[in-house]
Parts: sequence; structure tokens; C-alpha cells
Amino acid sequence: MPTPNYALLNTLRNELSALSLSAERLAAQWTEAVNLGRSEAGSLLTRYQAARAQELAKRKELIQQKTTAAETISPPGTPSSLRQSQYATEMGRLKSNRPILLFPVRLETRFVKRVGATPACLKVRIYPDEILGNGHADGFSLTEQSLAQSFISQESATPAAAEKARAELEELSGSDRAAWVISRVRAGGVAVPNDPAAPDLGKRLQKPYFDTALLPDRWCVVLYRDGKEVYTEYSKPIPEPVALTMRMDAAAPDEWVKIAGGPTFHRDALWTLSYEEALNIGMAVTIPFETAKEATDLTKGFQQVIAFGVRTTATPEENSSALGRLFQAQYATRGFGLVPQGTATSSSLESRVGAPTGTTQVEKVGTGGFRLPATLPAASGPAKTSYDEELLRRALGLGSEISPYLDATKSAEGRAASCMAALLWPSTIGGWLRLQLKPDAGTAPLLSEATVQEARTHF
Repeated sequence: MPTPNYALLNTLRNELSALSLSAERLAAQWTEAVNLGRSEAGSLLTRYQAARAQELAKRKELIQQKTTAAETISPPGTPSSLRQSQYATEMGRLKSNRPILLFPVRLETRFVKRVGATPACLKVRIYPDEILGNGHADGFSLTEQSLAQSFISQESATPAAAEKARAELEELSGSDRAAWVISRVRAGGVAVPNDPAAPDLGKRLQKPYFDTALLPDRWCVVLYRDGKEVYTEYSKPIPEPVALTMRMDAAAPDEWVKIAGGPTFHRDALWTLSYEEALNIGMAVTIPFETAKEATDLTKGFQQVIAFGVRTTATPEENSSALGRLFQAQYATRGFGLVPQGTATSSSLESRVGAPTGTTQVEKVGTGGFRLPATLPAASGPAKTSYDEELLRRALGLGSEISPYLDATKSAEGRAASCMAALLWPSTIGGWLRLQLKPDAGTAPLLSEATVQEARTHF
């Protein structure tokens, strides 16, 4: 089985992140220079294109390393037992004592009839859920830093002046990002350096698109009918990151692709429109039907289509760290927090999604939005954590740096649920395990006390 070079893969991911941030900064400066008619626009475009070339080269290097580390899965037509064994070998890298966190995805499917020698098939497209989307620029401009420093230095002595600085920062960057910038500056963070060839044209450092770097190494798609597995297919290795939206800045002219009979589209997000491009980057799977079963497959279809995958080319610690950064990015862009059980999580025409309640730290904004406080505990200092936050941190292996973001709602539903479970245990499954699973008097119980206690811990 190929053994991933985890150290090299982690180094490549870090280098790619730094190159992406540099390219985003140059893109922001170039776009602003074009808008203002500045003379630096030409040189900034050249520098941006060079930075993007480095970024794309690093992406290619990363996917090559991931492909090298991936198990070779035989093409369709090979006995399914062999292909499943090959995939199981790839999954064998997972640690059995670590949890697997599964994020939701959206599937789109289409049946395609046979054309000549090409068999009928089911085409499956896979779209990540928005929780995986990262639109956060992991850095801040000199302007953002100055306003945050003004707020921090005056929040005790002159609250009115501090609130004015905070309001200016929120107007520039939005309330969620403003809170993140303040927390980072308070912890000793410094602004991303200006490009020496231009003044600080971009007042707010921003990422002009959403992408994700936490997708699995590949997708496994399984089709079920009448409760039985009928077909299993695997995608190509997935690159990092994968763009989820169009760029909202001008970008470079050579980054746009004209779609036949359609619009001009940015090449990074082309997979969202082109099925072939989605196949190439592992975000779509074609499942060919066996000739003898084509008629049945097209007539009866399938009751279930399941797509899943895991990220085996990173260590559990690296995955936990990446998850923590994603949660921070969510906080700094669209908000992040723990919501009570039973909270609606899907908007409809009749109702809006819920927000954390029962806490003075959540401020109502307008008629439909919420924001978290602008002052967060320093990430490097001791933080009083809520019960639910601590449980989530331990379960996902998140570091203490994520505490201020998870702890903003001070949720303690888990503690209440734990107390209720402790009360119910003796009169429910606890009593059943001890009394009902015990043979006649004088004989040893079927379950040891250690096993019963393990069940209680899970309960």
C-alpha cells in the first residue's frame, strides 16, 4: 500500500496557503488600482499573474503527491471484490481510535441511456455543503489593524472613542470579521505587509471567492435497490482547494474560459457547470450499468444513492487543525456558534433559521440577523469554556485556540442532558444490563462490570 509522506503533504498545504494569501492581496490591490485609474495597475497585474502561476504550480504539486499516495483502483469492469479491496486498503490508514466527522453534501443525478457501445449509466455530481465553504482572508490590512488597535487601546479609558473605532471597523469589514480582527490583534497578530510597489490600496483584506480544502481524498458512491448494494464507483483524487464560487474581483484575463453557447466563467469554478471538468477533479462520478442489468437499472432505478469519503492523506492532528481554522473562518465571515437542540437549520418562506438564544452575548441585528461580540478572550490566554464547547473540542481534537469562537454562546445543553441520563440510567438500560442479562442465582453475569460501565459512559 502506498504510504503518504505526511510531512511533505503538510508542507505543501502550508506553502499553498501562503501563496494563495499573497495572490489574493495582489489581486485586491490590482483591482483597486484599476478602479482608481492608478498607474501601478500594469505592474500589479504582472506581479499578480506571477503569484497565481506559483499558486497553481503548488496546487499541481500537491495533487500529484496526493495521487501518488492514493491506492490505484482498477477501472469499471474489474471484479467489484478487487476494487472494494483496493479501496479498503486506502481506508486502512485510518486510526480506529479517532472519530470520523461526516459533513453533508448535495447530490445531483441523471440517468443516461446507452449510445452505441457506450453503456447506460448514472451520472452523479457532488456539491459540498456551505459549512465547508471558506471565504475568509486569513490576514488583515494595515487599516483594519489600526482601527482594531485604536479600539483595544481605548476600550477601558475612553469607551466612546473605542466604540467609534469599532463602528468604523465594522463598517469596513463587517461585524463578524471585525470581531475576528480585534481578537487577532489583541493576541499579537500583525497585518499582512503592503506590496512595496504600491500604497495600501486595499483597505480591507478580503478573499473574493469561497473555496474548501477539507474535502475527502476521493468519493465513494454506492447505489442501493431493495436494501442491497448494486453498484459501487470511485472518483478521481480531489485537488486542494476546490473553488465553490466565482471570483468577485476582476481577476486576470487569462483565468476566464468561454463556455460554448454560454457565459464566460472563471476556470477555478468551471467544474460547477461542466460535468467533464467535475469528473476530472473528482467532484462527479459516472456509474456504468452492466449490460445484462441495463433494462432493470433504467426501469427500477435505485432507492438510495450514498456518497462518502475521508481524508487519509493528512494525519488526525493535521485534520483537527484544519477543522479549527475552518471554524474560525466561518466565525469571521458568516458567524459561527452552537445552537440549541431543536433549532431550525433550514430556511423556508414561512420561517428563518434560528440563532443561539438564552445568552446576553448574542446581539440582534436588524430583523433577521445576529452577530457575536466584538471582544473575544485572547486565544493565547485562559478561557472559561462552556460544557458543550469542551465536549466538542475533545471529540474533534480541536486546540484551545478555537475556544473563544465555540464558547461565544456559553451553551450547556450537554450538561443538562448528561444529568438527565445519569438519573435515567439505573431505571432503564443500566438496570436491564445488570438484572435481565444475569443468569440464575449463583452464576456469573453475562456482562462484566467493566462492560456495563463502558455502556454507561456511552449512554
